[in-house]
Amino acid sequence: MNRNQFQPVLGRVVETRENQLENPKLKTVMAAIRGVLGASRDAKKWTAMRNLEMQKAAQTRRHSLHEPVIQSYDTKDNIQLAEHVTIKDLKELMSHFTKGEGGPSAEVQLDKNQFMGAITELLANSQWEYLLGSSEWEKQLGMLFNKVDASCDGLVDWNEFCTYMLLQYQEKDAMHNRNAPFKREAKYVKGSGSKETITRVCYAANPSRYLSVTRDGNLSMYTMNMDLQKTVQVCESQSTAPVQAFQAGAAPRKQRLWVTDMCVLENVNKLVITTTSREMFFYDMSTKTYSVQFLLFELEYVPLCLHYWYSKSDPGGRSLLIFGDDSGSVHIFQFLQPLKGLFEAPSKKQEGYLKIYMKDLSEHAQKVHHTQCMGGFVHSDWVRKVVYIPETDYILSCSSSSDESMVLQDRVKKKKNYIYKVRKGINCFDFNKNLNIIATGSTDHTVRLWNPYVESKPTALLKGHQTSILDVAINESMGQVFSYSMDVVLKVYDIKEHTCLQTVILKFPRGSRVPDHGPFVLHIQKKVTNALIVCSNDCMAELRMGHRVNSNAIKEVQSHNKPISCCAYNAQTHQVMTGCEGSVLTVWDINTGGKMLKLSNTHGKQEITCMSIDTGGKRLLTGARNGNVKVWNFNNGHCLKKLEGNVEAEVTGILAFSEKSIIYTAGWNKCINVYRDDSDAFYLRPQPEWRGGNVHRDDILTTAYCPPNLLATASFDGEIIVWSTETQKIFRRFRSGSKNIRHRGGAKRPSSRAYQDRATNTNGASPVDKVIFLEERVKERRNDDCMLVSSESGHAFFWNIYGVAQCGGSFQTSCRDGESVLAMATDTANKRLICGDTAGYIAVYDIRNYCVSVSTKASTTPKRLTAWHGHTAAVTALEHIEHEHGLFIVSCSTDCTVRMWTVHGHFVGTFGQDASWSLGDRGTFKYPQTPFEAEGITPQTYIPSIDGLVRSEFVQSAMDRLQSPTPTSSATFSTPRPPMTPDPAGPERARDDTSTGGVLSPVAVAGILAPERTEPWKK
Repeated sequence: MNRNQFQPVLGRVVETRENQLENPKLKTVMAAIRGVLGASRDAKKWTAMRNLEMQKAAQTRRHSLHEPVIQSYDTKDNIQLAEHVTIKDLKELMSHFTKGEGGPSAEVQLDKNQFMGAITELLANSQWEYLLGSSEWEKQLGMLFNKVDASCDGLVDWNEFCTYMLLQYQEKDAMHNRNAPFKREAKYVKGSGSKETITRVCYAANPSRYLSVTRDGNLSMYTMNMDLQKTVQVCESQSTAPVQAFQAGAAPRKQRLWVTDMCVLENVNKLVITTTSREMFFYDMSTKTYSVQFLLFELEYVPLCLHYWYSKSDPGGRSLLIFGDDSGSVHIFQFLQPLKGLFEAPSKKQEGYLKIYMKDLSEHAQKVHHTQCMGGFVHSDWVRKVVYIPETDYILSCSSSSDESMVLQDRVKKKKNYIYKVRKGINCFDFNKNLNIIATGSTDHTVRLWNPYVESKPTALLKGHQTSILDVAINESMGQVFSYSMDVVLKVYDIKEHTCLQTVILKFPRGSRVPDHGPFVLHIQKKVTNALIVCSNDCMAELRMGHRVNSNAIKEVQSHNKPISCCAYNAQTHQVMTGCEGSVLTVWDINTGGKMLKLSNTHGKQEITCMSIDTGGKRLLTGARNGNVKVWNFNNGHCLKKLEGNVEAEVTGILAFSEKSIIYTAGWNKCINVYRDDSDAFYLRPQPEWRGGNVHRDDILTTAYCPPNLLATASFDGEIIVWSTETQKIFRRFRSGSKNIRHRGGAKRPSSRAYQDRATNTNGASPVDKVIFLEERVKERRNDDCMLVSSESGHAFFWNIYGVAQCGGSFQTSCRDGESVLAMATDTANKRLICGDTAGYIAVYDIRNYCVSVSTKASTTPKRLTAWHGHTAAVTALEHIEHEHGLFIVSCSTDCTVRMWTVHGHFVGTFGQDASWSLGDRGTFKYPQTPFEAEGITPQTYIPSIDGLVRSEFVQSAMDRLQSPTPTSSATFSTPRPPMTPDPAGPERARDDTSTGGVLSPVAVAGILAPERTEPWKK
C-alpha cells in the first residue's frame, strides 16, 4: 500500500471516529489530522511495510493469522498527546517531519533525540511543564517514543505518528465503553389511564414496587420488572375551602388540581402527595385502594418538592418531612412519635378522613412541630428541590434564582450557612455524603460538581449537553453522574476523570407529541434491580446497570481469567509481561500493580507457552503450543512479525538477538530453530542453519541464555546441553537425574505438556523442569565453580561447565515432598536462589558459598532464608527485581494470579487489584496480611511442618546483607556463627518464632541449617 492509497483510508477512519467522539476538543484534533492528511496527498510514496513476497505469503496464510484485541490502560502519569495537541501544535509538529518543501513524507524520520526535542517544544506550556529537564521527563518521553515507534526500528515517521494518534482516540473511546454503565437497550413502559406527564417515580417496599403519579393524580403501581399492577385516582378535585363564604344560591366551585410531588413515608407506610391547591394528602398504603387518611389544606403557599427522613435504627423516633414552596421558603414538619400517629385523633367521630386546617396545626403540637427555615424566605424564586443531610443536620435546597441558586443551611440555626451562586440558577441537584460531592444542573447546559463547603466556585464543569438540564443523579457505586436534558439525552460522566463515558438518546413511544417532563425526571433504584428510571410525558424508561460494586466486600483477585504460564520482566521500563492459557498477554506496571496493556487473542485459541524480551529490550516474543512465535511491540500492542514453525510442536524457549538480527527457538520439536530477523518481512520461516544438528532425543522443556554466547537446553529425558551461539556447537553435555528419583509432580504440572500421557524415561532420569545460569560466576570463569542450575523432581542440581563436566551438588528445593519446582530465579550477584513449587510455595536460599571453589561435591545444604505459601496452585514463573526502593519478587501461578513480594516474603499485592501500591511507600503494601487473608481465600494445601529449629539473629543479619543491592565479596559472613541446636518444641515453635520475626506465612525457619539430607546424586 502506498501513501496515496493509505491517506484516503486513513481520512475516512478519522472522519468516522470524529463523528463518534464525545469530547469537542478531541473532535477538533481529529479534524486537524484530517486536514493535515489532505494537505500532504501529493507527497512521495510511503515506504512499503511488507515486500511483495511477504504479501503473497500473507494471502496464502491469512487463515492462520489471528488479529489481537488491544486494550490500553494508560494512567494519568503517562503523557497523553490527544489531551494537549491543537491544530497549531499539529502544524508545528508536522514541520519536524518536513523534508525540503515537499511536505511531510514517510521517508523523513526522526530518531529518539529529535522526536523528544519536538515533543518538548509541543508540550512546553502544558501541564507537564514542571517536569521539563528532569529525569522523569526523560522517562516519560522515552515511553512515548517507544509507543509511537510501532516498527521498533528506533525511527519515527509521520505515518507512525498519525497512526498512534488515531489509536489513542480509539483506545480512549474503548475505555469509556468499558466503564459505561448501560450495556443493554432501555425498556420502555407506557402509562395507563392518563396521558398527562409523570411527576415523580418512587420505590415502595413490602412488597417491592414502583409508584408513579401523573400531574392529574393518576397513581400507578408497577412490579420491579415494570409490569403494571393497578392504577387508582388520587387527589381528586376538591371543592374550594369550606372556611370561605359563598353567595346565596351559588354552588361550590370545582378547581383543577396538579400534583407537584410525591413522597413515601416508609416507616409508617404512608404516601404523601402535594398539589397546586395548597393541599397535602396523606394516604394509607396498607389498604388496597390507597385511601386518604389525612388532608392538610390551606397551606400558605404551594408546596413544590418533598423529602422525608427517619432513622432506620429507630423507626419510632423523630422523623422529618421537609418541603419547599413557590415563595422560596423551606418548611419542616417534625413528627415526634410517628408510629403512634402523625396527627392527633379527632375529638369527635367523623366520617371519612381527617381534615386539618394549616392554621390549626398548633392543636396537634403533641404529635408534630412546624418550623420554617431561616425564619422566612430562603430563596427569591421557587424551591425546586430539597434534601435533608442527617450526618451534618443540614438542609440543601435549590432554585432558579441567581443570588441564592443553592443554599446549604443548618436546621437548628447554629452553624454557618453556605450559599452557592450560578448566573442562571440551578434546576436540579444531587448530593452524596460518601463521595462528599454535590452535582447540579442548570439551564446553561452545564453540569457542575461542588465541594459542599466551598461555595465560591465548582470543582469541575461537565459540558456536552445542548439544552437545559432537567435532572441529575449520582451513582456512588461506579463513581458516576447521570444528567438528563430537555432534548431527551442522557449522559454519564466520570466523577474523577471529569469525562463523558456514555451518551444515550432515549426513544420514548410518545408518537408525535413534543417531549414534556415533570419536575423530577430521574430515579436511581439501588435495591433489587440497580436501575435508572427516566420519565418523559406519560412514559418511563428503565436502564439496568448490572451488578453493583461492593467496595467493602472481600473478593478474590485474579490477574488473568486463565492459568498463567509464563512471564518476563523489562528492567528498562519497569514492566512485567504475563501470558496465560487463554492466549491473553498483559503488561503490568510494577510501581503500582496497574494494568497498562492487554492483548487478547494473541495466538487465536492456542495457549501462550513461553515469552522472552529481545536483547535490545524493545520487543517481546511469545511462543504458542502450535509452534508459532510472534514478535510484539509491547508499548502499543502491535504485532511486528510472525515466525512459523516447521512442525506443530510447543515452543518452550525463545532467544532473540536484536543486534545480530537472529532469533532462536526450541521446544517439543527436539531441535533449535534459527530465524533471520528480516526487517522488511512479516512472516519468517525457519532456516536450516543450526550447525549443531538435532542432538536431543526427547522434547526440549526449558532453555536459558548467558551472555555473551552460552545457550543451555534441557529435555524431558534429563539431558542438558550447553551450546556456543557463536559456533553453534556443543560446549558441554550432561545427563542429570537418577534412577532412584522419579518425576512425582508430573500430574500437577501446569503447562500443556502435563496433559499428555508420557511413558517413563527409559534411562530412569527425571525431566528437567528449569535451567538457569549463574551469570556472575560465569564472568569470573573459575574452573571449580558451578555455574548452571537445573531443577528436577523438586531438587536443584549445580553443574560445572568450565572445569570437569560434573554435578557439584544438589539439594531439595520443594517445600513439600513429591512436588516439582517449575520456576527458579536468581539475583544479578547470584547471592540467592528463589524457587517456586507445584504446591504454591516460594523459598529463598543463600547460595553465595554453595558449590564455589570446591573440587569435590558439596556435602551440605544451603541455608533456606525464608519460605512462604504464595499461591493456591503451582508457581509457573518467578522474576527477581532489583528496584531503587529495594529487592522484590514477582510470582505467577496457575491460580490465575500474579503477585509481588519483598525478598523477605512480605506480601506487596496482587497485580490487578483495585487499590494500587507504591514501592516507595510500604504503607501501601498488603503486609502483614497474607494473600489468603486479604482476598478471603482458603488454600486447599496445608502449611507443612519444617525442621523445627530455633530462629537465630545470625540469619536476620544474613538477610540484611542479602537485601543490599550492592555486590559484596563472596566470602563468608563476618558475624560469628552461633551454635545450632534442634528445638524440642518442633514445627509449631518454629512457625511461631518466624511469625514474630516478621516473615509472612512462613513455612521454613529463616536461615537455619536443616538436618543433613542424603543428596540424590549420591544414590
